Amino acid sequence: MQIKNLNLSSLRFALLIALQCIAFSSRAQWSIGLQAGYTHNSLTTSSGYFYDRVYHPQGGFTIGIPVKYTFTDWFALGVEATFVQKGYDARRSGFYDILHDDVSNNYLSVPLYTRFSFGGTRLRGFVNAGGYLSGWLSSYRKGTVYENFGSSDSESIFGLEDIKTIYHYDEKVEFDSRRDNRFEAVVEFLATHKDVAIATVEGNKPKIRVFQIMKQEGDTLYFATAARKAVYRQLQENPAIELLAMEGNISVRITGKAVFDVSDPVQKEIYETNAVLSRLYPSYLDMVYFRLTIEELDYYDLTPTPPLLEHYENRH
Repeated sequence: MQIKNLNLSSLRFALLIALQCIAFSSRAQWSIGLQAGYTHNSLTTSSGYFYDRVYHPQGGFTIGIPVKYTFTDWFALGVEATFVQKGYDARRSGFYDILHDDVSNNYLSVPLYTRFSFGGTRLRGFVNAGGYLSGWLSSYRKGTVYENFGSSDSESIFGLEDIKTIYHYDEKVEFDSRRDNRFEAVVEFLATHKDVAIATVEGNKPKIRVFQIMKQEGDTLYFATAARKAVYRQLQENPAIELLAMEGNISVRITGKAVFDVSDPVQKEIYETNAVLSRLYPSYLDMVYFRLTIEELDYYDLTPTPPLLEHYENRH
């Protein structure tokens, strides 16, 4: 399952001031050096319901220590410990142009590669091939957000202190497994919150009711209903679904499409493991079953200040 959440691309300029001039050799085979450079980062993601949010590029820097062992004049192995800084600036437009969120993320990257060299003594080229490990080290956020609950750190901007006040923040972002495992954590949230509100469309009118998630396989949710019900007819005409799960300050909104091709063994499993279904329907064949694979997901948490809103797109 590949999730498009934050596609943070970095252009490491060839300026990567390869200060390899500092490199030295303890013997002919070993070399170690220092390289540094500038990064220019942009964030590509859906704005979700914040239609007026615009993401701007942000600069950073990178610094690394490459170590290389040369076996022959054409073959070498290398490893490098590199610190990389990436970030972005999210801003609202129009009436909300005073709001912004500057994010700076720090990463440690460790590439391991083989180098193949070719050419003569006056002109040589090389090709690197390998892979790398990379991990998030820390993150910092600085910006402004509307504070509707009042705060001693807030200031009125429209003279409506209890409605339109602005909150300034400048903080280190602590790792939160519930939040930072991102899409997977939200999917786990659904595993323990099976009663959800499902919205469908009939004509040009929305219809909503409570459903129970009967079975879950990763990012695919299974449901059961009866062919005589209006929801079945609505989904036949328009399979688009939005559902909502909520507990306390956390809410999860999901969009997807209903697909009525659930296998017979799964239908039996759903029927036999749910006491309510077996009480209301004589046989599993008296019901219809559909599945929904998560296409888009919005995670909203009111606990922190500013509140956390994450939008994810599921690319299979």
